[in-house]
Amino acid sequence: MDSLVLYIAFGAILKMPNLSSGITYNVQVKENSSFSCYTEPLDDTGTKPKVIKLYLGSQNLKISCHLYNVNQEDTLENRKKLLLLYTSLGLAPSIQIFNSTYSGIFYFRMKLGKNQSTWTIDIPRRNITYNTDIAPIEEWFVRFTMHHGLNMFATEGTLLDVLREPLLQWRLGKPMQSAQINALIPYVINITVSKCPCANDVAVIALICNETVHGIYLGVTDSGFISRDTVWFNTTKSLCSVLDYDCAGLSLVNIILTNHRLIILTTLGLFISQDLRYPTGRILKFNKPSFCGFERDDYFRANVWYNVQCLANKESYEEDYISISFNKDKTLSQESTCFYSNDPYKNWHSCLPYKFHGGKTISSRVVAFLVDYQQNTGVGLITLQVQNKAMVSVYKITNHKLKKQTKFPVFWFPDPNFVPFGMFFHPGSHFLYVYGNQVWFSDDGGNTFMLLITLENEIIIKTNMCVYSQSIAFVTDKESIFFAKAGLERYARLTTSAFHVFNLYYDHLGSLNIISLNKSVSDSLESAEGMQKNMKGEEDDIGFDSPLSPQYITEEQVVFFEHIPLNGKSRSIQKSRFHELHKGKLLKYRKTAKDYIVNVFRHEYPPQFLASVIVDIQERFPFYSESNNAFIYTSLSILKMSNTTSEYQSEKVSQMIFLNTNIEKTVVIPGFSSFLIVKILNTLSALADATMPERVPFNKTFPSGTWFVYDFGTTNGRKWKIIVNTCKYWVQELGNQPLNAIKYLDLTQTYNFKFRVTPVNTAYPVFHMPLMKLVVGNPSLFKVKTKDYWDDTDSYTMEFSVTNNFYKKGSLSLTLTQFLIFTKCYL
Repeated sequence: MDSLVLYIAFGAILKMPNLSSGITYNVQVKENSSFSCYTEPLDDTGTKPKVIKLYLGSQNLKISCHLYNVNQEDTLENRKKLLLLYTSLGLAPSIQIFNSTYSGIFYFRMKLGKNQSTWTIDIPRRNITYNTDIAPIEEWFVRFTMHHGLNMFATEGTLLDVLREPLLQWRLGKPMQSAQINALIPYVINITVSKCPCANDVAVIALICNETVHGIYLGVTDSGFISRDTVWFNTTKSLCSVLDYDCAGLSLVNIILTNHRLIILTTLGLFISQDLRYPTGRILKFNKPSFCGFERDDYFRANVWYNVQCLANKESYEEDYISISFNKDKTLSQESTCFYSNDPYKNWHSCLPYKFHGGKTISSRVVAFLVDYQQNTGVGLITLQVQNKAMVSVYKITNHKLKKQTKFPVFWFPDPNFVPFGMFFHPGSHFLYVYGNQVWFSDDGGNTFMLLITLENEIIIKTNMCVYSQSIAFVTDKESIFFAKAGLERYARLTTSAFHVFNLYYDHLGSLNIISLNKSVSDSLESAEGMQKNMKGEEDDIGFDSPLSPQYITEEQVVFFEHIPLNGKSRSIQKSRFHELHKGKLLKYRKTAKDYIVNVFRHEYPPQFLASVIVDIQERFPFYSESNNAFIYTSLSILKMSNTTSEYQSEKVSQMIFLNTNIEKTVVIPGFSSFLIVKILNTLSALADATMPERVPFNKTFPSGTWFVYDFGTTNGRKWKIIVNTCKYWVQELGNQPLNAIKYLDLTQTYNFKFRVTPVNTAYPVFHMPLMKLVVGNPSLFKVKTKDYWDDTDSYTMEFSVTNNFYKKGSLSLTLTQFLIFTKCYL
């Protein structure tokens, strides 16, 4: 009888050190000291690795650690001093080893020896795991901690079981030397990377060459490309043997690494490896499924899709699915242009059940197809060539076959200019993303979608995700890189890659790296680390050179209107440069004020202003008060100009002493419209555009002190910029649950969870506004109850319970997302 144990993949998207009450997140603490730890013996005087990557083999896990000051040189003398200092105080670090189903704490020996510079520990393998069979195994996280007074030194890393990891037991082809790879670099037009679903530090990299070079060239790493240890293989012969060595023109299109197999899409077909769990000591072999009616050009434009999941603790109902889509219209000789199959990928089925309308088949093309493991459905991203529309259609799966009836009504993307390129589920959650020249995401399995990103003149062609940090990176065809968090309606632009041939890669700990080719290093690969961390630490300006005009709504909120640039040319209507990208960012004025952009609006009235943003005030903007400008100390009168004087409705500001430097400054009159000065007529008169034409006090005089001047223009140099926001809330998990925990529930069993959000850096208190949302991947599988409430400190608490009341096998994800959070935050 099959096991009835069920589990919940609980993805809380949380990360921070333990505090006294539960676990608190988004508390930013700068530490001056960090641990450097390693398993292999290293020269005492040599440079030690700063990124902790540990490896567990067949023997005991032996670790050496030392503490170093990040602001000082890491020398042997300094290591010995710190070791002596803390050991003499009775202190030694501890190591916590954990993943979604296991957690254990071990303590270093508090012993001082002659010439000793590190703390050491020897952990028997059986104390961590008893298993030795080859199978997908979830890579562990490690956290080294040591308390000293009120300080806690903490450093995180990873631990990989190299004895059991399936891919590491194989040779993928004939080994290649670095010189052979360097000879290929001038012909490489792209590189693709695929990670092991359970151990993201284990990855395969493949070279895509131009038409002058043929063959399949793969590299394997077990350190996330940071240790210069990539092993290269020429897999051409292994694939050619399947084709009876008729392999002229064989080139790579894409690779996918699943839990049990390596999938290689080439110009001559799709190749499936033998099961990686059963190494033979020989070179890995492949087989080739047959898709009738497709030629080399069809495979060149095809793509292979895979919904990433870790099957480290595989249940009987869990399956890996892949699909292949051909970017073409179906011909009479072809059964379909998209096929999917489950492991071992012997039986292939069409991705598109045919729909008839009035006896005619609609001409459609499947761009991408994924299987939703939680709801057991097939999700197709489809374009209709005649109507120039894109849609997502969800079908139930029974016995690995699609039903013709859809589970939800078809979702039509409303923008006819949307050009879809691909689709993915974020691993460990139930967020579905569709990308192209726009990015849409769904939290209900494809029933509804929300717009996240809109791009102009570029299209997203690559993506990469991280389970641990819930991060997502998008790459466009113009090398622009965007960053988002799973389930959040926020995104940020990271940078533009300096490399033309590159790919992005998240390692197991969540560090985002650019992988490129470099002849000067030993394994021919260059890994630019810490992109995401650099983004978080810098105040990258995403503002623009157009004048802004503030209009107060209340003391806590102000609207900033974007004016047509005053650059000496005709004041014709131009396109706004405010985008959804700016939503959730900070509008910073010099060093004195940082205020939060709540929303972005585009409008046609007033005609001189292209768009506006609502801003919550956290720190008040300073008035313009230069002593050499006498006009701010005079009275102010507003007169209406005739329509023949100006193309737009304008106002005349008189009784003042004006200078040319006053252009693009804003006059603010409380209770009335604001005025952006656009032209100086003479020393006593100027033309201005009103932000609210219906609230202009014509023929009324305002004495000095009843009106103010702000400088958000660009004439005298832009003094404002738009930057990524800081974290405004602390989040506490009150049950000490680890990240991305997996829970197993028997019938009638219940698990309870509790989270609290506390505002710490908000502009003003908001009464009883919900701050979190719980997304349930498969609502029909478990009974989920929630309740929320607020306390006297404006903290918001959500409690929820999960009960197994149904006699079903399956899994679901519970993802807790926080509203009003930013990409800069850990949550």
